[in-house]
Amino acid sequence: GRVLGTSTSVSGEYTLYWVEVEVSDPAALRPAPNEVAEVRWVTPRDVDKMDPLIPGAREGFRRFLGKEWQ
Repeated sequence: GRVLGTSTSVSGEYTLYWVEVEVSDPAALRPAPNEVAEVRWVTPRDVDKMDPLIPGAREGFRRFLGKEWQ
């Protein structure tokens, strides 16, 4: 993968890391349940409807995904 960049959340409380990775088998991804509450694939439209998100996350998606966001 590669780091696309970083941004600061709107509140200034978090540093958001934007990382691009290639996954050959998405079904094989198994995050540690004690670290991750939920995992799912979403479209940009889905993200716009999600609440709560870390403040600044939507802006980061737009910034780092650019045309792919739409």
